[in-house]
Amino acid sequence: MRTRWFAGALRLAAAFALLALGHYFAAVFLPVADCDETFNFVEPMHQLLYGSGLQTWENCPRYALRSWLFAWLYASPALLVTGEPGVRNLDVYLFNRVFHGRIACLSELFLVYSVWGAVSGRAAAVTLALLLFNYPVPHAAVSALPTSFVMINYFVALGCWLRSGRRESHRFNVFGTVFFVVLACAVAWPFAGFAALPMALDLLLRRPKAAVVSLLVSLALILPLAVGLDTLYYCRPTWSTWNLLRYNLKGGAELYGVEPWYYFIKNLLLNAPALLLAAALAPVVLLLPPALDKLRRGGWKLSERAGARADGSTPARKHAALPSSSSPQPPSRMLLYVSPFFVWFAFWLTVPHKEERFMAPVYPFLVLAAALSLTCVFFSPRPSAAASTGATKAARSPPARAKDHAPTAAPRRQARARGTPSRGAWLLPAMGCILLLLSGLLSLSRGLAVYHFYAGPQRLMHDSYDALQRAADAKALNAAASHDLYTVCVGREWYRFPSSFFLDPQRARVAFLKTDAFAGALPLPFARNDSQATCRCGAAGVNDLNKEIPEQYVSDAALECDVVLDSRGVGDLRHARGYPPDVFAYPLVPARRRLLDVDRTPLWCRVLYYPFGLSERCAVWRRVELLGKRRPTASAA
Repeated sequence: MRTRWFAGALRLAAAFALLALGHYFAAVFLPVADCDETFNFVEPMHQLLYGSGLQTWENCPRYALRSWLFAWLYASPALLVTGEPGVRNLDVYLFNRVFHGRIACLSELFLVYSVWGAVSGRAAAVTLALLLFNYPVPHAAVSALPTSFVMINYFVALGCWLRSGRRESHRFNVFGTVFFVVLACAVAWPFAGFAALPMALDLLLRRPKAAVVSLLVSLALILPLAVGLDTLYYCRPTWSTWNLLRYNLKGGAELYGVEPWYYFIKNLLLNAPALLLAAALAPVVLLLPPALDKLRRGGWKLSERAGARADGSTPARKHAALPSSSSPQPPSRMLLYVSPFFVWFAFWLTVPHKEERFMAPVYPFLVLAAALSLTCVFFSPRPSAAASTGATKAARSPPARAKDHAPTAAPRRQARARGTPSRGAWLLPAMGCILLLLSGLLSLSRGLAVYHFYAGPQRLMHDSYDALQRAADAKALNAAASHDLYTVCVGREWYRFPSSFFLDPQRARVAFLKTDAFAGALPLPFARNDSQATCRCGAAGVNDLNKEIPEQYVSDAALECDVVLDSRGVGDLRHARGYPPDVFAYPLVPARRRLLDVDRTPLWCRVLYYPFGLSERCAVWRRVELLGKRRPTASAA
């Protein structure tokens, strides 16, 4: 028993190490997935940690749509390293991303462990492979977004739901399912509760008392803290989750773009094609196990009938496609476990405002559906005659005298009953492994494309951190007033600015340039080092109509900006830059980064990364630079 436990622990440790490696690369190299992450969630975290940052209208107390409990949950790990000698602001940001990636790894590992216990070891192995070799999951896991927080919680909730059928621990697993669903919906994104409806209905029908008690206890634990922190930081009694529900019921989200009904089909085919196709087949695969058994029998040369004629037994009956390591799960129940993905997917077909991150909450169910589908088709054990004939073995056993005269008859009959694999026995598992490998290569190519094509501004800010620090220190020494901060201005690439974590928290700030490329609402700075900064909006004209106001821009770039983050491409107009190019003409650092010109690059080129220099040749690039007013000295460079 101790040896088995140790072997299982080693397997889990190895799985965690593999997941952690993939999530580490996602945290360090992949760019911020959405500007909402930067301005609505990372900037409030910077405000909590350093007393400075940017405030969007959604974090304005007048609207109060974003949870301060969520901000503290994501900011609190940074307290472990903030203020330590030699730890830069940038290091705190990267530490936080890696830390939350580790938390996501634990939640994903718990799902793998639960699939192992509730379904089979093969299904757990396929689940792990899909988690390792699919780009969207690790990228979402390291993002500071409500949808990512929901995804992490739903990995744990799904794992508990799979284990809730166990008599010895059903109360604990029911509570785990309910608690993590409530935590995700009450703190981060209430709309994710729609995906949890199948879980709620199942638990209410099977374990009504435990489900209701778990719900009441979860609400009692979470709501006071969520409402209390919102009330504290918004300086009025309020609850951000309720405000967010009311705002979206009024239809305000459509101001930020609408997409066609097939948007998520196209998006998932781009980011996780194997996951989507395998998951789409899951209902058919799970409900038609006899047909799959027939398919698998075609790959095995079974001698069941010959064995039956020799010993008088009947042919073996077909077996379930997914044998459980504990107790078999009926196909209808397995379909119930993956139904939240289909419910959620169908719901978003009808909603006009769609964003890529909105699919992240159901990635756990998408992965499970794809894993069950692939396991059923490619990795199920071959049907065996031994199990079906075992019940009548004693009745068919020859007398002792016959055994004495033919000592090898029984082993021969057992060999015939087990069946002998043909040369094609490995065909389906090999095809499954090839499919997983191809899925992994596509996922790797997609991840490399995102990094190679879109990480240029973030990489430039990362590489320029020390130069920006020296420039900010030099200005602070020569400044006439203590509030005269080193200002980094962004214009056309405002939505690619990584966050204030890439600047000195006390001596530098970010500001926005007025350009012809954008005319919507932009964030305003929190009042610096003010304990009541979160209680006020940045300006009187802050609105929820996505309308720009004068206060969000610098009035004179030549006077107020010290350096400009901008990109240059073929055919750019000088007046469209938002700053005088003759004033900002000198790169702050010699290094330059590139950014894909989406409008001039063909679709086939930008969706994947192609080796052997093909992506370099087919892509059209923009040059990303930090431009200063004067030529930097050798020491500054």
